[in-house]
Parts: sequence; C-alpha cells; structure tokens
Amino acid sequence: DQDSGWQTFTTNISLGAGEHTILLGGYNNKSNSGSEVMQVFFDDIQIGTPRTPTPICGPNSALAGSNVLSLSGGQLTPGQTCSFQVGVKIPLATSFGEYFNTTSLISTEVIGSTLVGFPATDTLLIAPVVPDFSMNFGSGAINAGENSTLTFTIDNSESQLPAENIALNHQLPRGLILSTPTGSSTTCQGGTLTAVSGTDTITYTGGTAPPGQICEVTVNVTSIEGGEFANTSNELTSSLGNSGTASDTIDIQPFVAISLSIDSSTEIVIAGSGPENLTYIITAFNGGPSTATDIVIDQSETLPSGASMVSAITSLGSFDQSNWSIPTLLSGESATLTITYSVERNTESGNNSITGTVTLTSVDQLDSNNSDNTATEFTSVSNVFDIALDTTGPIEPVLAATGPGNLVYTITASNSGPSDATNLGIREALNLPAGVSVDSIIPSVGSFTPANDPNGLWSLDLPFGETATLTVNLTVGADAPDGGSISSTSILESASGTDSKNSNDSATETTTIVAGSDLVVTQSGPEAPIVAGSGTGNLIYTVEVLNQGPLAATGIELTEILNFGDGITIDSVTPTAGSFSDDVWTLGDLAVGVSETLQVVLTVGPSAAITSPGVTSTAAVSAADQREINPGDESATTTADIIREVDLAVSATNSRDPVLAGFNLPQNLFHTITVVNNGPSKASAVAINIGETLPTGATVNSISAGPGTSFADSLWTVGDLGVGASSTIIYYFNVSETVAAGFDLIKNETNVSGANETLLNAADDTATISTDVVSPFSTRLPQGAVALDFQTGLFKQVITITNDNPGTLPSFRILVNELPDGVTVYNSQGATIDGISYLLYNQALASGESIDLVVEYYQADASGGIEPTFKIELLDPEEEQVAGEGVNVDPPKILPNGDLLIEFDSQIDQIFTIQYSNDGETWTNVVPDVVAGGTRLQWIDNGPPKTSSHPREEKRRLYRVIQKDADQ
Repeated sequence: DQDSGWQTFTTNISLGAGEHTILLGGYNNKSNSGSEVMQVFFDDIQIGTPRTPTPICGPNSALAGSNVLSLSGGQLTPGQTCSFQVGVKIPLATSFGEYFNTTSLISTEVIGSTLVGFPATDTLLIAPVVPDFSMNFGSGAINAGENSTLTFTIDNSESQLPAENIALNHQLPRGLILSTPTGSSTTCQGGTLTAVSGTDTITYTGGTAPPGQICEVTVNVTSIEGGEFANTSNELTSSLGNSGTASDTIDIQPFVAISLSIDSSTEIVIAGSGPENLTYIITAFNGGPSTATDIVIDQSETLPSGASMVSAITSLGSFDQSNWSIPTLLSGESATLTITYSVERNTESGNNSITGTVTLTSVDQLDSNNSDNTATEFTSVSNVFDIALDTTGPIEPVLAATGPGNLVYTITASNSGPSDATNLGIREALNLPAGVSVDSIIPSVGSFTPANDPNGLWSLDLPFGETATLTVNLTVGADAPDGGSISSTSILESASGTDSKNSNDSATETTTIVAGSDLVVTQSGPEAPIVAGSGTGNLIYTVEVLNQGPLAATGIELTEILNFGDGITIDSVTPTAGSFSDDVWTLGDLAVGVSETLQVVLTVGPSAAITSPGVTSTAAVSAADQREINPGDESATTTADIIREVDLAVSATNSRDPVLAGFNLPQNLFHTITVVNNGPSKASAVAINIGETLPTGATVNSISAGPGTSFADSLWTVGDLGVGASSTIIYYFNVSETVAAGFDLIKNETNVSGANETLLNAADDTATISTDVVSPFSTRLPQGAVALDFQTGLFKQVITITNDNPGTLPSFRILVNELPDGVTVYNSQGATIDGISYLLYNQALASGESIDLVVEYYQADASGGIEPTFKIELLDPEEEQVAGEGVNVDPPKILPNGDLLIEFDSQIDQIFTIQYSNDGETWTNVVPDVVAGGTRLQWIDNGPPKTSSHPREEKRRLYRVIQKDADQ
C-alpha cells in the first residue's frame, strides 16, 4: 500500500488425515490511523496429498487417530520387534511443564490364546527456548582515556515466544567507568536502560526481545588507569528463563603527562634580609589521564658563598639530598617540593648567581610529553644597607678655659642592614674658631687620614648590625671668643653597594662657647609633710649657693621669699656669711668651688590648715657682677605640705548596769558617749557613727547631742574639735517591765566615721557600751492558799518568788491587788500612790534562787473569800543610815508555828528600826520601820519579806532594835 508496500508471507502447514480449517489473518503495526483499510489476499495455496501409510508392525498393521492413536492388525514372528514414531505438535499456548503419556494394555492372539502386555509410559517436558546472552568490547585494546563500545547481545532467534521482562545488570570492574557521554542505546523493545556517566553500573529492565529476533544493549566505557579488565555480568533473566552470564576482557594501556615548574619568592634577594629569605617552590603536575607511580626527580642548585639551603619540605613523597621521590601522583594532582635558602648578609652580589634546576629522571608509566620534564629558575643577589651617621657633643654650651680636651665630639656610624657594607668613606669637616685646637681624632675601626686633620676621611668596613665611632677631642682655651661657634659635620661620601636611605648619611653638631661663672642655688627642706602642732621649729629650710666657676663671683645678692598661711610663724633666718634683711640675703664675694648657706626656721601650729603646698620657700640670685653661664640653676624652690593628725578617742559609759526593767521610768537608763581630741592637730568635720541594739519592749526616749553638734540617721556630727577639747552625746532609754532579762541586751556601738585629718591610734576610735537587763518579766510568783491563823486571827498566804533572770535582783516589792472590801494587808510595808499595799523585799535575790514571802490579811469578821493578785516591781535597795539608841528587848520567844516573837517597851508614835545579823558584824535593816501604837510593842519574824529567810531555817540569827532619832 502507500504506507509500507506489499508484504508477503509464506508457510508450510502439515495436516493429518481428516478435515481441517485454516485461519489466515493480517496485523497492521505500521499505521497511526484507526480508520485505514487493510486488504489481505490469499493466493497460491497448495494442498499436498498425504502419503499412504506403510505397515509398521507386520502385514495389515495400521495406525489411526490424531489425539488418540490406535494400532491394530499386524503380526510379529518370534523374536521380532517393531517400533514406530508419531509427531507431536505443541501449540504456542501450551503451558510449560511435564506431560505424562501412557498406552492402553496391549493384547494379541497366540495359538488361539489372548495374551495381554503392560502399557508403555513416557513423560514429555515442554520448556521455553532461552535466549542466548553475550557481551563484546568493540575495541579490545585502547589507551587510557579513550572509549570502547561494550555491546550486550540478547539472541531470541531460536524461540517462537517473546523474551519479556528482560533484567540485565552489569557492574564494571574497578577502574572502568561509563564514558561521557555514555552513548547508551538498545534495539530491544521497551524497557528502561540506566547508564550514568562516570559510574560503573549498567542496568536494563522491562524490555522485550521479539520471537525469532536478536536485540542489543550498547554503552561506551573508558578508564584513566591501565590494565586488563575482565568483565562478567550478572545473570540475564527474562520471561523465558535464565540466560546465564556474559563475559569479555578489555586491555587498557596507561600513560601520564608529568610537567615540572619552579617558582621563586623573589627575582632579586637582598643579602641578609632575614633568615630563610629565599624560597623555591618546585611543582610536579600529572596531566594524566593515568596515575603516575614511582616518580623520581633530580634537583640541583648553584649557590654563591654565604648562601645555603635551610630546609626541603615535600607535600608528597620524600627528598634525600638531590632526589625527590613521589610514590603516587593521581591524575590532575600536583605535588610540591619547597626549598628554603638563607642568603646571609655577607653574600656577594651577582646577577643570576643562584640557580635551581629539576629534571624528571623516571616514572613507571609512559609520559606523553617530554618537553616539560625539566625546569630552571634564576635569582640575583643584591647588597643593600642603611648607613646612619650621628654626631653627639657636650651639653650646650662649652665653657672656655675649663681644661684640655673640654670638648669632645663622637661621630657614630651604624649599619641597619640588611647587608654588610664595605669600602665606606666618611668625610669629617671641623669648623674651629681661634682659641680652639684639635687634640686627637681616633676611629674605633678603619683609618682616618690625614691624621688629626680638621677635614680628613674616615675609611672602614661596617657589617650589618654593628656600629663604629670616630672620637674628636678638642680644647677650648681661655682665649676662645665668648659666643663663638664650633661645628662638626660628617658626610658619607662613598660605599660599595646600595645605601637604602640617604636622609641619614650626614650629621652636624654645633657648640657655642661661653665664658663666665655658674652660681648654683639649691634648697633643702623636709621630705615628709609637716604635721600641724607637732612642735616648735617643726619646719626648717636650708638654702645653699655654690660657685661652680670657672670665674670667681662678686656682688652676689639672693632673695628668699616665704609664702604660708595662718597658724605658721617664722622663728629665725640665719646666714653663714653676709646678712639677711627684708627678704634679701646680701652675700658679697664667692670664690670658685665655695658655698654658703641660709637657714630658715618656722613653727607650724595646731590650727594651720591642711594645704599642699602649705609653705613655699623660693631662693634666687638677684644680683652678681659676672655673667651667669648656666641659666636655670641660680634659683630653687622648696615646698612643704601641711597635714593634720589627730587622735580622736571615743569612750562610752552607762548610768547603771544592770537596768531594772520597769523601774524609775521614764529614762531609767542612759548611755553617755564622749569623744576627745588628743591632738596634736586641730580636728575638723569630726563625725561619729552610733548604732544601738535594743530588745523588744525597750525604746530610745531621746538623744541629747552636746553643744554645737547634731545627730541624725545614726551619725553624730561633731564638727571642729580643738586639741584637748571633747564633746558628749547622751542616749536616754525607756526599759519597760515587759523587757525580758539578759546580758548585754541594750548596746551602743560607736566608731569615728570621718574627719578631715589623718586619724592616729585606731585602737581608741571605737567604743562599745552594753547594759544587762533584770526584769520582773523573768520571775515567777506562784502563790499558796489563803488560810486563817487561829493563833493570830490573821489570814496568811505564802507566795514564792523565783528569779529566772540571768542576773541578781537587787530588791523588789510585791503589790497586792483585788482585795475585797474590809480586808487589809496586815504586814504591809507601804502603799503606792494608788493606795495599793505592797510587801518590800529589800535584799538581793540571786539568779535561780527562790524566796517565800508570807502575806498577812486582816478581816474583822474572818469571813474569808480573799483571792488577791500579785505583781512584782523591781527596786534599788534602800540603804538608809540609822542613827539612834539601842532598845532593851525581852528574850525572843519561838511561837508554836515556828515564828519568832520580839517584844519591848515603847511609847506611842515612836519609830524603831529592827536589824538582824548572822555574824554580829553585818546588819540588815527590816523595812519598813515599826511605829509604836502603845507602850508595849510586839514584832514577829515570820521570814520574808521582813527578813531574808524564816528564822527556823537559820542556825543563828541576832536581832537588835534601834529607836530612831526624832529628826530622821
């Protein structure tokens, strides 16, 4: 047709006996149009005539059937065998596998008898025809870097079935890779071919080899390395089975391209410019494509005297003397040999005097380019130095007539390199006025010609880092002109080499001539500051004037000016020569080398202010007949700083210790703090820090600062305080009865916090005062029952007072409250201003001790119902001096209850003091006194609070009664 032309197809079909249907068809796989008409014509169909079958088992034997074969007739003679074959056609759709075939029993007639034989069996195995699989390199031998086409062939020509789902996988041996580009392609149908440049794996999956056809998979491969590369693929599989592996070998010849180069750190190296001042970097580069092995490079150099190799460092391989060995150098890789040289300062200069050469002597591989197997580098040597000239002379000016050799010039030549300098010529030109002569011109190295000539030449060699001097000795005589000028000029005229800096190649020094005398004024005074008030004559200045010549001085006068503030007085001004009046010291003449002094004595009093400087003394030459040849040293000023030092002593006292909580309020305690200035100076801006520590219940009632002082925020500002003066501040406290007892509970801590003056004796700058507290809050008052004493008709009750204070209770009283009407405290020792009766215990009660007091109540009807309450108040003990006469008493009587009765005569309203003692030497008053109500008085000792203990508890107790004088 118009698309593909006529196609023909020829086939032979074998038909067995019987009727058959032949189905012929056409398939269009070329057209893209679904509506196209395809026409098929059949012609030249030939039907062959089957051959007449021949007997296979004797006469009359016949084989019939198609799917089921039947053998009948025929005969076999004894010992005869017959066999026959039939063709079996396997349809394309037949499943692969084993097919079991069996015949029926065989029967025959022998001499009228039917004989039966066993059936025959066989198995038919139906298997696909597996494609053949092979690989082949288009070029079996190539050079490294070239390409070869690898072809995989899948031969399915023997199969009438397609080989589908082809799976091909091949990993190239190490060193062999896919080329760039890979050139990958396949003639198989469909599938996926994967071949990535630079990798070593080829895969082809999912493709089909049509029946009866051969298809191929091709790729290009290469290698940068040499060698014989044997390839064996993985097994090829497809829908028709496993085709096994394929193998082939390619031989690749390696070759390399080694190039050598040398780079120097500088084209011209300066001799002595530093250690390792020249570097050659030798580079070996492998242009590939293969890896180079066992590279040997020869190195050599030419060095002038003074230059030497310092080190040779390789990035790869090793360097031994002149051979650089590199075991392996990959394609595209470089290796370096770094050689450092030291070109010392004494190396001779020269053009291309240093030469370095490297040559490739061997390598395992073929080298593709021999033109770059050697390299040479040249370096020149230059001598560069910096000669600097400097001339020094005496401090200006030179004094005429001060002796031979009184003017010396020193010319210094130094070489800061970096190279040594040779054949230097330095001209020394002197300008000398009349009266000035050359004593000598002496070089430290080299020579000076003509000798001692004012315009001579200094010739020398000067290595780097060294200096040389030329010493010029001159004498300026007495006839040298005053104000005349002398000069020395040095110039570098010649040298072998290059001087890098011309600006320092010359030096000039000029000296002026002076004639006259030099009056030198010095002054000495105290080195340390003067402490105000440290004593009479505590500041002394000494002024000295010296004539240093060279001429004697006449008509000399000096002024001495003193500046100081209030509180400082001049005691005396005394010269060793001449006279002093109105700040002028008239000295007169002064020979060469002779000096005179002026002594000034002052007193810095205690009130002198702190100043720096506090006193200034300036002495200066105000007149002289000769010229001052050295201006600047004819005056001197000395100063003295004035400081103050004070010893501020702080002390503190308390009004009592311990304080009795609740007693004598308000202000039942005060602390007095005193600061005194023990000198030696007046104190100013004195400030004292005062802190207080108070227990709960104690408060500061008021603070009274001394006159002219103030107190705020814990700071007592005292202000000025003269020597020996003092000031005080008083802290007033209220210590209530609720304050618990303890040691050092109320405290003031003080310290000097500031003053304008330096403080002396830090030990007395602080003070601490503390006061103990004894408190009724720290006592216990358990009370016994109220009981009627039938002997006296009084109710009695015992209360026990226990002192839980850490200190002693000096004295106390027990207030009896809440008594019913008609009840009184019979043994009351007094009453408060509120009319509350109390019992007084006018003795000390130590810490931890207890005392029982007996309270006696009088009730007219003795009806009882007495339930009093008690309160303890602390007191100072009453120490009343008793004056009067003794009273005769009856012998004491012990009552049935153990009380002791004392009875004596009395008169109404007489007052008696009863005393008791345990030793007859120390007597204790019974408080209060007893007032007689009649002519006979009875007093009963029933123990506390009258006495310290009940009489039955004492082994001995003495009593005496004193009638007090009427005026007491």
